[in-house]
Amino acid sequence: MSIPDLKGQQDYFIKYANIVSINVYYLPLTPLFKFGPYITTYFSLTDILNVSHGVHIFNTKNSESLIAFLKARGVKVKYRIARWPVIYILLFPLFFYAFVAGIKLVLRSLIMYLNKQSTVIINAVC
Repeated sequence: MSIPDLKGQQDYFIKYANIVSINVYYLPLTPLFKFGPYITTYFSLTDILNVSHGVHIFNTKNSESLIAFLKARGVKVKYRIARWPVIYILLFPLFFYAFVAGIKLVLRSLIMYLNKQSTVIINAVC
């Protein structure tokens, strides 16, 4: 197997021999978690000196080839659920509710202001 082409992020993977473990953070697309389809979002590579390097993933095909490449060389691969995308998805209803409540508040105050202005105009005409 050849070295995967990671385009803009090749400098992170120049010394494959120094990599001891890789944590693959993923976003599950079904409740099956690791056994179902998922999107790889982030890598955390740990080298011999226990220094960790994080890399965001843009191309899933390249990330899968990198994982296969490192597995073939004996690197430990751990899969973990990416926390931030899950938190964003879980908090979306709360933010959406706050957004809608804010829109309602603005519209109510606008309607009250327009009603007040129309009353002033009607009183001025009469």
